[in-house]
Amino acid sequence: MSNYTKIFSRSLSRAVTSDPDRFFSHFYDNFVPSSPRITALFKDVDMKRQRKILEASLAYMSEFAAFLAETEYLERLAERHSRRDVNIEPALYDLWLDTLVDTVKEFDPEYTDDVGVSWRVVMAPGIAYMRAHY
Repeated sequence: MSNYTKIFSRSLSRAVTSDPDRFFSHFYDNFVPSSPRITALFKDVDMKRQRKILEASLAYMSEFAAFLAETEYLERLAERHSRRDVNIEPALYDLWLDTLVDTVKEFDPEYTDDVGVSWRVVMAPGIAYMRAHY
């Protein structure tokens, strides 16, 4: 396990595990209005269900970063986000990651620049996978 993976895992526990609903609600409260395109994409979305999907996605994205092995979940997620389905343009992942790190910064009491970098490093392979399947 890399140092970044360890830092990410510890931060995830501190920021998310204690109150995941609060963390993910706050994330979406900031992410959805961050762009007119994102606002439109989430117009009719069941946000309670969406928060659970994001929670699972973080686990699968961190697993992908650790093993670089495609899972059925990640394959389905990439297909769902591709131009063939909900059409999440690759550039929107930057906004997603920035909002995610900003949320971690607010919720992780031990947040440092290294924590922020670890989230970016761990999410990067999964984001690259999603973009590649656009």
